[in-house]
Amino acid sequence: MFIGINEVDWASMEHAYGSAEDVPMLLRGLLSELPDERERALDGMYGAVHHQGDVYDSTLACIPFLFDVVGQAGLPDRGSVVELLASIGGTDLEDEDFPDDPDADRPDNYVMARAAVRAGAEVFFGLTEDADPEVRRAAAHAVVRFADGPARVFTVLHRRVEREADDSVKTALIEALGCFARLHPASPLPAVDLLHDLYGTLTDPGLRLAALGQLAGRAPERLPKDLVPTVVALLRERSEWHAPPGRTTARRPTRSSAGSGGCVRRTRRAPGCCARCTPRSAAAPPSGSPC
Repeated sequence: MFIGINEVDWASMEHAYGSAEDVPMLLRGLLSELPDERERALDGMYGAVHHQGDVYDSTLACIPFLFDVVGQAGLPDRGSVVELLASIGGTDLEDEDFPDDPDADRPDNYVMARAAVRAGAEVFFGLTEDADPEVRRAAAHAVVRFADGPARVFTVLHRRVEREADDSVKTALIEALGCFARLHPASPLPAVDLLHDLYGTLTDPGLRLAALGQLAGRAPERLPKDLVPTVVALLRERSEWHAPPGRTTARRPTRSSAGSGGCVRRTRRAPGCCARCTPRSAAAPPSGSPC
């Protein structure tokens, strides 16, 4: 595991708080059997190595080792590492824009990070079938944003959404289909048609709302003519599905959400706003640091 990690000159690299010599400790912490150690390591990765979305030379050096982590079947919390890889690869691009050249006017480190994640994106295909629903949910987004071959990506999403039993993962797949339609505007019809079919055939009102939300941004002409009463009815029905037993005619509870936004992505936070901005495993920020 982590072949070559000791040959990397980490001390010559930097992260948000100076020398990156502590990065191997953070990477190894992601493999810990202890949940608290894994969380501290992930905090350190976001707090120092990928601080507020920045990409340092140490961030680039981490990418192959992060792929090693997500490839360890059965390891807990790999979904969070898939999200970290996707963030390093550039999912901070505005979903509303999707520029023709996502690397235009970006610093070299960011361009290289995107290229490195794309080079390893074959892994994401396999992760869409992982036993861990958190991994499947993160992989649905990553495969759309970084994998080559739109036809293959769509086929994987289509197959997965039909077989997926976890509603939270199915919501992510629906959002990924919307993402796919926006990334490939020249041929979005299969994705739009599938979203329309999902709206018409799914029974969970939250999932139907998710499909409607994606249609609204990709193909508003495919929305129901009585959109407002339809949405109100689905919202009311969804509240009944999630109501505590005894308060109403409760149906099978789900963990789905309306999902009316674009692609799932980790939200950047303002300095000092959360634990991600205060790395507990990395070096303490220097005096006067915004975090």
